Amino acid sequence: QILAAVPALQRMLRYTSVFVSQTLVSFVFSSIIVYDYPKLRKGIKSLGSSASRVRGIYKEIGPSIRGFGRLISKAFELQFVIAILNTILTALGLLFLGIPGVELLSVVTLICSFVPVVGWIAASVPMGLVALSESGF
Repeated sequence: QILAAVPALQRMLRYTSVFVSQTLVSFVFSSIIVYDYPKLRKGIKSLGSSASRVRGIYKEIGPSIRGFGRLISKAFELQFVIAILNTILTALGLLFLGIPGVELLSVVTLICSFVPVVGWIAASVPMGLVALSESGF
């Protein structure tokens, strides 16, 4: 029985390591962008100067790209608010039900709340397993 579970465990470990590595890479690139933001902003503004060869293109598509960036920014901001509220409600529910490990399960909920569509499933599985183990199932 244990040998039959090894491939599934290997697959789960591989997917987890891919997720962790992609998350770390995205944090590194985000940090680089935040660190270099003043230079990036100055460089993008120079595209609209009279000396730029791409001034016409910049003037045409610049406002649309700026609007799209603001829209994406608002979407991320709302996703963060939803993740925080989801985490608070989950923690309160776990406390009310008396399930141990509220802190860890809440952190898992917070992280999984940023995964669209399937994040709630990924957050619910550990909670369900803990609840089942506590009930003696």
